[in-house]
Amino acid sequence: NAATISAGFAPSMKASKVDSAGLSTHATPFTPGPSGGKTGTSHPSGPYSEEYFEEVSAAATWWTQSMRQEGLGTSQVRAFEEALKKGMSQRCEGHWYPSEPMRGSGHRSVINDITVDPILKQAAEASGISHRDAASRLPKCILWCNPGSVRVQMEKEHACTIFHSSSTPTAPSSNGSGSDSE
Repeated sequence: NAATISAGFAPSMKASKVDSAGLSTHATPFTPGPSGGKTGTSHPSGPYSEEYFEEVSAAATWWTQSMRQEGLGTSQVRAFEEALKKGMSQRCEGHWYPSEPMRGSGHRSVINDITVDPILKQAAEASGISHRDAASRLPKCILWCNPGSVRVQMEKEHACTIFHSSSTPTAPSSNGSGSDSE
């Protein structure tokens, strides 16, 4: 199960390219978060399904690395990432369709914009950060966690891929989200 990090996340990859939907896939470099954030490895002991561990880990690490961390302790940052993994794993449970990666995409999405996703609120509370403080520390965006792919769209920009597994085929879509139908 070989996994690759797209869009400049692995040192050997180009910093920018265009995916099959014609969307730019450039983004900030991916580096493992406080709890490891490794891809292509089995998960540590925890309530995470092996089926979507890589995608959930990549998504949680992205949110954690995107958060302004000034004034937060290392233990708070780790707790935030672990709570995100747990919440996202629970959201993916029963809504993960590897043969139809876009199916359920809206259900698995995590948003921080006009509204703050309950997963982000719960992760903030679990780490001792007020959800309002966490929301202001996080970028305004939507993240889609799909089988084989994790994509982020920042406000009015094009979506970019932050994780792509070479073992799961993905269907192209116009905005990175796919269909919300299940």
